[in-house]
Amino acid sequence: MEEKKSEQPAEAEADEAAKETTQVASTAPANKPFWKQLGPGLITAAVVIGPGSITIASKVGAGAGPDLVWALAVAGGFMMLFTSMAARIGVLNDVSALTLMGRHYGKWLAIACGFLSFTVAAAFQSGNYVACGTALESLTGMSTGIWMGIVGAIALLFVFGAKKLYRSLEKVMTALVAVMIVCFILNLMIAIPMFGPAAVCVVVFIMSWRMKCRSTAIVAKTVAGIGAIALIATTPELSSIVGGLIPKMWPESMGGLVAGLTATTFSVIAALYQSTLAQQKGWKPGEVKIATREAMTGISVLVGVSLMIMMTSATVLRGEEIANAAGLAEQLSPLMGGAGKVVFSLGFLAAAFSSTVINAMIGGGLLADGFGLGSDVNSMKNRWFTTLAMAVGLAVGFYGLTNSDPLGAIVWAQRMTIVAVPLVAVTLVIMANDRRIVGEQRNRPWQNVVAGLAILVLLYFTWNKVMGIIESMQKAA
Repeated sequence: MEEKKSEQPAEAEADEAAKETTQVASTAPANKPFWKQLGPGLITAAVVIGPGSITIASKVGAGAGPDLVWALAVAGGFMMLFTSMAARIGVLNDVSALTLMGRHYGKWLAIACGFLSFTVAAAFQSGNYVACGTALESLTGMSTGIWMGIVGAIALLFVFGAKKLYRSLEKVMTALVAVMIVCFILNLMIAIPMFGPAAVCVVVFIMSWRMKCRSTAIVAKTVAGIGAIALIATTPELSSIVGGLIPKMWPESMGGLVAGLTATTFSVIAALYQSTLAQQKGWKPGEVKIATREAMTGISVLVGVSLMIMMTSATVLRGEEIANAAGLAEQLSPLMGGAGKVVFSLGFLAAAFSSTVINAMIGGGLLADGFGLGSDVNSMKNRWFTTLAMAVGLAVGFYGLTNSDPLGAIVWAQRMTIVAVPLVAVTLVIMANDRRIVGEQRNRPWQNVVAGLAILVLLYFTWNKVMGIIESMQKAA
């Protein structure tokens, strides 16, 4: 009887917390245009659209053409789901996700997730430094190692020089994402001339769903839909993209690149940090729908940019071996001719530097948060932990350069991240279903099914990686 009495208050407390969360979440959101609400999702896109995703998407496109578009779409769908879950958790609570982990599941779990997140971020960070150095070496001739040190110093100055890091990041990263989008759209339009008209038709078709005049909307849907279908059907390059959505097994030789494509698109650690970014944005529980929609918009940008890079590479570099940044720069040759090397190297550098700062903030911030030191990106504690992530990433980057070529170090760094993320992914799903954390805003059944499938994919690549390490050790012995 005593046990039952002790359980009842706990259940009542959970029910009351769920009711409060639901009531607050049902309040009306701020009446602002959606484009003014953009920010956290684009920051996540900026950190994921880094040198690793550009390099691997280019290699996949050159090696397999459009045959692995489906893999990109699936990984993007997983990322969209996990990012929206994290955004929901962040908006519905006034404390960080790792604080909630420690409070409800044990301090050890918060520390473990913080440490694993730091490890993953350090692996990505090494690739960012190598990419910056590679791009600058291509432009100036100065060695990659020297440029890595210079870029590290500049990033450190930015972290300690900006008084309001989140506001600065939101503005700068949004601008960089816009530049990358415009650059790769123009590039793909030159490589595939019919891409432009087809893209216009698709955009009009999507926008027609928000038209207030019903008759105008029907006409727009019909004309745009027929136009898009006709252009895709009559353009081999575009129809191959649609054909690439049909799943097919990849060659054994591309297994590592597929793992890298999954890691650079479906970044669970970046998805987890979306909860912190949503809180830094200042969203309230009543704006949970805006937060989740913005998160999905940011990931849509990520998938779109990766797809454009992949298809440009499939059109311009099909069958060629990409060995260095100058080879990747050939993607811009249809648009810029001989200036392609310089332009692409600058774009490559912009992507790498944007990832360098945010990625270190993710790793350092989650590690500090795991130890109970808070999640405020403007705090001095978080800045010092960010510095630690930068230092570890730089050391790993130098180590990678001494054992492989620059792009090989990038691919290695991204593939290593798959080993560390399953625990974080499972914990995030549990939190998104816990009434004490999200109230009645829990995952729907279909979301849990897709999340379970995503975790199985992560475990599959983790198993392959572990078996590969064991096989390498056996050969070395």
